[in-house]
Formats: sequence, structure tokens, C-alpha cells
Amino acid sequence: MQISAGLVSAAGTSVRSRPGGRQQCSRVRCVAEPAVRPQNGLNGYEQLSPSTVNLDSAVLQAPFQRFSPQPWATANKPIEEASTPPSSWYKSPDTWEYEKESVFSKNWLYVGHTGSLKKPGDFFTGKMADNTYVVCMGEDGELRAFHNVCRHHAAPVANGTGCTQRFECPYHGWEYDLEGRFRGATQLKGIKAFYAKDQALWPIRLETWGHFIFLLFDNSPNAPKLRESLQKGGIAMEAAEMEASDLVHVHQDQYHLNCNWKVYNDNYLDGCYHCSFAHPGLSMAIDVDAYHNVMYEKVSFQVSPLTPPEARPSNGEWDDIIASRVEGDGRGPQYAFVYPNVMVNRYAMWMDTLQVIPQGPNKCQVNIDYWIHKSKLGDEEWTRGVIAGEDQVQREDVSLCDLVQEGLQSNAYDVGRYAPEPESAMWHFHQLVHKDFFGHFGQHVPQYPIDDRIHNVAE
Repeated sequence: MQISAGLVSAAGTSVRSRPGGRQQCSRVRCVAEPAVRPQNGLNGYEQLSPSTVNLDSAVLQAPFQRFSPQPWATANKPIEEASTPPSSWYKSPDTWEYEKESVFSKNWLYVGHTGSLKKPGDFFTGKMADNTYVVCMGEDGELRAFHNVCRHHAAPVANGTGCTQRFECPYHGWEYDLEGRFRGATQLKGIKAFYAKDQALWPIRLETWGHFIFLLFDNSPNAPKLRESLQKGGIAMEAAEMEASDLVHVHQDQYHLNCNWKVYNDNYLDGCYHCSFAHPGLSMAIDVDAYHNVMYEKVSFQVSPLTPPEARPSNGEWDDIIASRVEGDGRGPQYAFVYPNVMVNRYAMWMDTLQVIPQGPNKCQVNIDYWIHKSKLGDEEWTRGVIAGEDQVQREDVSLCDLVQEGLQSNAYDVGRYAPEPESAMWHFHQLVHKDFFGHFGQHVPQYPIDDRIHNVAE
């Protein structure tokens, strides 16, 4: 039976999500019933229940061979001899177009956390490169993600965050349920060969790791699962208790930067090389001289012991903001970067994540989410101190990154050199980008057990 365009009589009402964050109750106008289509071109028919589409469909494949980034001339050199990638990687519109497919459609991307989806109908939306998405909790408690594109004429079916029973496109009112199935539309009278299953929202692969939600826009059947992608790095993150269930999400801040997304990553991955100059408060809390890097497949760690008590200033500079970073069991902070777009900063009593969202060749957004140990939930002053301290570090970094982008735009700069010890994680990141661009690493990146690389770079 084909779907009729006429209004369907319905006694109940439905709550629907419209872009703009509005929720409204209105009449159910056309309910999508199981559709039928000819079987093998004969007179027989098979019945189709509405469901999400096959991930292997070729419709989502997008060629990008027309773009070609500038080669990294010293990619095959060890870090001691290598120069950085060319500045065109950070400012060329063509490079940005290329990495939309080669980087952001081929890797697992962090998009949010499970604490934002607590009950059926909860959803949030976002955009990564050219892909808009909506993530929701279904009536069955399962998390699902879909391309936030109506199958009729491509308008978004949801916007922002909220809770809904159905998604409704604001353009022509096409409706979809929380499993992505097409559920109704008006004025389809006379339409032929129209099957509800074929009109479902395009699904996106979703997996979780601890508190974190990751999406993969690669719909190829050979694409790795999330834990296969993280490999040893994921095990190291578990050892650092970055997925601990006793952490509770409490806050999010957003920062808008006038720089390429890789500039922000480079800043994070320079082994705190800049900390003594740019972050005096942070430098008082950690032993910058003993800071060291550890690389895994798609994860890198930066680890530092705490500043020894005898080395801590006694002139009043050691304030509550700095103290919050060392409170707890005495272990030093551990900073993990998961390629390509998320950082996780783990302290004893709290944690934050930094989600990097590219917005063009010279703009990006960084969302920082904060988790604190459940024993600290009632201590609002302490929590404000944690957030204020990290906000200070971020504002210092935002200023630096914007300045770096200005320098990259200059004809006076193309490539630089690495400080081999502190910037090894940055070099590792560049090698991963090179692999996505050209299909192979330029130079093998050594990987180490996390406890075998503690040494003083000042020696």
C-alpha cells in the first residue's frame, strides 16, 4: 500500500522537535504505514517495515580526488631532522576541502557526552565539516545518530538540544521518529513508488567510550570500530581513569578562535613547551621540566609529575585555583589527545574534555566540558575555582593561536623546526594527518609503554 497524501484521522497528538529549539503539540497528519514494492519486477509484492537505511549505500560516498594538498617535504625524516608541514596546510581553502573527506569523514569524531542524553527523546545537534547530525536517545534507551537532513528537500529536522517524540522538518513538515523512520507528511496524494523505508533519515555510526559519544561518517563496511581505532591508546586512557563512572558532568564553555583547527591542536601537543611563558599559573602546579610524551596509534599522552611541595611558592601565588589541580591522590595530570579532534585532561578530582570543531581554513570552535568527582558535587566554590583556572589557560591559548594564524598568513613563513623532546606528540599528530592525506606515514612513530619515558628534558 502506498502512503496516501490525505489527512489521516487521529485522536491523539504528538510532540515534535522543530529547528530553533521549539517544541509543539499538533495533530498527527499522515502516518507512514508499512509500504510495499514490486518484487523482482514481477507482480508479487514484498512488505517493507519502516527502518533506517543500509550504511553501505553508495549514496553517501563523496569523491575528493580533485583536491591535492601540498606535500610535506620532510615527512620521511626523523623529528630531529624534520621541518613542520607547509603553511598551506593551515590556510589553504583547497586543503580544508580535502581534509573534510580525508580526515573528518574517515575517523571517529568526539561529538558529546552521554550525560546530555538521560531519557528517551533527549537529543542534541551539531556539525562537523560539512556533515550536520542529530544524536538522540530512542524509546528503547538506545543512542542513535542521523544526518540532520530531511529526505524531502534537505532542511534540518532538529536544532540545538531538547526532548521530543518526533523530529519535524520546518520546511514542509515531514516527520521522523527517534529511530529515524519516516512517519508522515501532508499532500502526497498521487505520489507513486513511494516507500517509507526509503525515506528514513540517513544513519551515522555511533559508539560510546566511557562518558564520550563518537561518530564515524565513513559508511564503508571495513571501517574500524571505535576500540579498534583507539587500540593501546584506549587501554592507556582506561588506566588513567578517563572513563570513570564516579565523575559527573557539571559545565560547558565555548571558545571561538580565528585559527585553523590544527593550530589549536599543535598548541595543545607541544609538550607544554609554551607553558612557562604563556601559563605561569599552570606551570606552578606541574613539574614542567619532567613533562614527557607517549605515543600510541591514534592517541598521544602528555604526562607530568606535580610540582614537589618544597618547590611550591610561599609568597601567596599558590592559590586555590592552582591547588585544585594537585588535590587528591598526589598523582600528576595526564593529558590525552585522540586524533583528530578531542583532548582529555585528567586530574585526580576532576576532568575536562576539549572538542575541536573546524569551521573553515582559519576558524574553529572549542567546546570544553567539565566533570568533577561526585564527592565534590556540593562544593560550588571549589568547582568555580576549577573552571576559572581552566578558563584562564584557555584564554591565554586562544590569544596565542590567533596570533600564530596571523603569522601563518604571512609570506615570510612556510615551515619551522621541531623541539624534538617536547614536540614529539605534535610531530605524531602531523604524521597522522599525512597518513590521511597521502595514505601512509612519512616516518614511523615510535610507541612506548606509558611509564618508560619519564625523563628530564632539561638535562
